[in-house]
Amino acid sequence: MTALRPLFWRIFLPLVILNCIAINSLQSQKKLSKYRLSQLSFKELTKLANEVYDKEDYTYLNDILSVHYDKAKQEKDTLELANSLTYRIWYESSETGLNYLDSVLDITRNQKGSIFPARAYYLKGLILYEIDKPGMAMDNFIKGYYSSLLSKNHSQVVDCLNGIAVLKSEYGQERKGILLHREALDYLEKNSEGIDDYEWIKLLTVDNLTLGYLELRELDSARTYGKMGMQLSLLQNDTLVYRKMIIALAQANYYEGNYLKAKDTLLNYINLYNGIKRADILYYLGEIENKLNNPQNRINYFEHIHQIVSKDSAVVDNSKDVYQTLLKDAIERGEKEKETEYLWWLVHNDSVLESMKRKVEEISLMKFDLPIQKLKTDFFESQISKKERYLNLFYCISFLLLLIGGILLYHYRTTQRRLKHLMRNKIEPFRADYKNIKKKINNIDKSVIIILLNKINEWENKEGYLNPDISMNSLAKEFGTNSAYLSKVINVYKEQSFSNYIKDLRISYSINFIKENPDFIKNKSIIQIAEHFGFKSLDVFARSLKDKTGVTPGAFLKWVSQRNL
Repeated sequence: MTALRPLFWRIFLPLVILNCIAINSLQSQKKLSKYRLSQLSFKELTKLANEVYDKEDYTYLNDILSVHYDKAKQEKDTLELANSLTYRIWYESSETGLNYLDSVLDITRNQKGSIFPARAYYLKGLILYEIDKPGMAMDNFIKGYYSSLLSKNHSQVVDCLNGIAVLKSEYGQERKGILLHREALDYLEKNSEGIDDYEWIKLLTVDNLTLGYLELRELDSARTYGKMGMQLSLLQNDTLVYRKMIIALAQANYYEGNYLKAKDTLLNYINLYNGIKRADILYYLGEIENKLNNPQNRINYFEHIHQIVSKDSAVVDNSKDVYQTLLKDAIERGEKEKETEYLWWLVHNDSVLESMKRKVEEISLMKFDLPIQKLKTDFFESQISKKERYLNLFYCISFLLLLIGGILLYHYRTTQRRLKHLMRNKIEPFRADYKNIKKKINNIDKSVIIILLNKINEWENKEGYLNPDISMNSLAKEFGTNSAYLSKVINVYKEQSFSNYIKDLRISYSINFIKENPDFIKNKSIIQIAEHFGFKSLDVFARSLKDKTGVTPGAFLKWVSQRNL
């Protein structure tokens, strides 16, 4: 869903010469000896490396880069030494690339007014992002951002801001991500004259904004930036981003209910992608099929996503929705092996994503959000002494920590108190007063009301509400009356709508049943438990339990399990 991956290739190609020109006398078919290579300038070596890379002659490329490195080392040229090491990550494994970048950081850490070490931090962030280590990626993007500000490397400032924003957007801070992308775009416009690859960076920033607004379901903004991205990609002759914008607009069509139009577009482009991006398109195709009442097609698409995830051990967007759907289908079909497999992947991906989210939030808060806020505060309070500023920051953080601690403690104690009360007392649904019927209902005879209330009471005692397919019409038919009469009686004497009345009965019964039969919940998922008591939706079950008791299903079931050990 983000534009970091195309940005990854943009920054790698090539690292020193931004505008490649034809290689004149160096375009010989013969390979130059190491001695001849050593006679070339650094600029000529870089051009030749670009040409050889295009021919995928990695043995010769390694010779060129080795000569580049030795020459830079001999001449004690730190910048060219860093360039030669950085170029290698273009074709090496992620682990080896990270080692090269660590070496670059070691030799350029004290460089001033150079593209390094900011470039190395940024590239480390990209690689770490590629191998699903978002916390470490965030840390390096932030270091690259500060280093770029110090060296006044405007293009790198924008790249790092976009990297930070993408990670915030992907891990639960979508609104903050959008604000950072807009800040990056504003910074880019203000410093456009000092940025050689301005059009390129603007294109990728607009790409990020399109996808960010799409994630927030702000479709008008997504379409505005999407169309802008298409125009810029045509000007840059960038087919990759152009396709991404087409797909993003197709996803916007899906959210607006234009399912067939979205489906046609996605099917036209899906075969151009593999891996995570393909999984993303498959998800939307599956959701479209569900909207078109083709549930089996949805399952088929989601199973393709599972194949991608299980093959690459990838963490994809919407994996929770995918595996909940597959798990429910496996349960309905009685496919125990698939049920176990999907449940494992559901729990695994959920825990991995939650861990990544916490790490990204922690690092971005402590190393970016708070320091940036402090810098802004310092700007408006420049007359305050340094000591006072530090004290204010300390007091703010201390107060924030105390406030968070107090909120967490209050929440914990409240939950414990509610759970103890819940376990000690039987949960009762709302009951009508049959002995003193004073409330009147227009156009319904009092005797009819009494008969209906008695039938409702008898139906409740038989636990008819556990039937997941019960409806107002079916219950009225069972009682020998019409749905209008039944609805009015329930609204007046139960003081609830029909749906809330049914949910109240089910959740009250389920709580008491689980307390009396704690072994029942062993080896069962929450959705299985919910369906046992007539709930068709996990969300409805969770909301009903929270509304009735003030605690979540997870907290209640955990409490019951611990008390049963």
